[in-house]
Amino acid sequence: MTSSTPGVAVFVDYDNVVIDARSASFPLSFRRLKETLREFGNVLFAYTFVSPSSSRHETVAILTEAGFFVVACPMATKDKDSVDTKIGWLARAHLEYSSEVQKIVIVSRDNDFRDLVDFAKDRGKSIVFFDVLQERERIEGQDTLSQLVDSRRLVQFRNALEHCKNGHPGPLCTDPDTETRVQFLQDIISHLTA
Repeated sequence: MTSSTPGVAVFVDYDNVVIDARSASFPLSFRRLKETLREFGNVLFAYTFVSPSSSRHETVAILTEAGFFVVACPMATKDKDSVDTKIGWLARAHLEYSSEVQKIVIVSRDNDFRDLVDFAKDRGKSIVFFDVLQERERIEGQDTLSQLVDSRRLVQFRNALEHCKNGHPGPLCTDPDTETRVQFLQDIISHLTA
């Protein structure tokens, strides 16, 4: 890395940017976002922080394929997740302890991170706030998974469905979860054919 190309750490507030994009009626491509963020320098770290409600398997897989490390954040209080706290803590750690990181890019329209600007300046580093609404044309698009890896539960459900479709009345296996799925599907099938 040359001195003209700063090392960058990226912090994306997933829920915040997705809500902003949806409110502006456009799908946000995290692959295009990652590519756009490279214009700020050599992206050494790229984190996306997700709330409990957003940490679904497919979301995590799409973000991972786009080149982000996904940080699942628990609830901080009854009504608030800990995303902002986790972003602030990890950004400070990079500013304080990483000599390679010269710039932090925060992808969020949330004003909770403004205090990081002085923290960064005191260390000879900088903070950039990336607004998805202002960069819509560059990051609009739909991400799809190149190959969705089936979770164990999805495999069990598909096996249970196949078991029912083939008309096998007996138990599929000794796994209670799968047996419950088989019974559920058999109930649906019998209700639909009645």
